[in-house]
Amino acid sequence: MDRFMFLRDPMRSGCSGRLTSSSASRRQTGVSSIPTDLAALREQKLRELAEVRLQLAAARQRLADAAVEYAATSDGLCETYRRFELASGAERDELRAAYLGGLSLADQEFQRRCALGHARDEDGPLQALPVGSFDDPLGRALIERQIMGWARVGRGAHPAVVVGLMRLLPDQRTRERLRLRDSADPLLGTFTSTLPEVLRRAWADAETRAKVQRFLGTHASVVGGLIT
Repeated sequence: MDRFMFLRDPMRSGCSGRLTSSSASRRQTGVSSIPTDLAALREQKLRELAEVRLQLAAARQRLADAAVEYAATSDGLCETYRRFELASGAERDELRAAYLGGLSLADQEFQRRCALGHARDEDGPLQALPVGSFDDPLGRALIERQIMGWARVGRGAHPAVVVGLMRLLPDQRTRERLRLRDSADPLLGTFTSTLPEVLRRAWADAETRAKVQRFLGTHASVVGGLIT
C-alpha cells in the first residue's frame, strides 16, 4: 500500500503543479487585458458621445433656422414678438434673435418684390405691433386672448399703413385675421403705434368697429368695454 501511495503522490503532485501554473497563467493574462479593454471601450464611448453632440448641435441649428423662417411671415413675426414680450432670460435672447432674423428675411423678400416690380405703394417692410404697457387693461386683455398684430408702412411722401390683426384660437392652430388701414407719422413717415392704440383708433370709426367686432367674436364685448 505504501508503495502504491509512493508512486501516486508524485503524479498528483506533478498534475497539481501543472494545473496551478496554467491557472496562474490565465489569471495573469486576464488581468493584463482588462486595462486594454477598458481603454478601447472608453475611446469608443467618447467617439459616440462626440457624434451625439454633433447631431444635437445640428438639430438645434435646424430649429433656430426654422424659427427665423417662420418669423419672416406675418403670423410668425407677430407671434414671435409676443413671445419675446412675455419671455425672460435666455429664452428672451433666443426669441429676440429669431425676431430680428425674421425681420431681415422679410425685408430681403420685400426688396426682391420691389426689384421685380411686384410691390404696391401701400406695401412695405414688415414689423410687429407691440402690446405696450402691461399696466394697460386693454393690453392685458389682448395678451390673454392671444390677439396680435403686424404692420407694413407704404412708400411715398404720405405713406399708407396696412395693419394686420391676428387672433390665435384655443386649438392653437386656427387663426382669425383682419386687415385695417392706418396712417404713418406725417413728418417721419414711420409707424410706432402699439396694438391697443391701433384698436382704439379703429373703434372710433363705426364701419371699422363693426369689422373689428366680427374679428373679435365672443371677445368683442370685453375688449370693446376696455376700449371705451
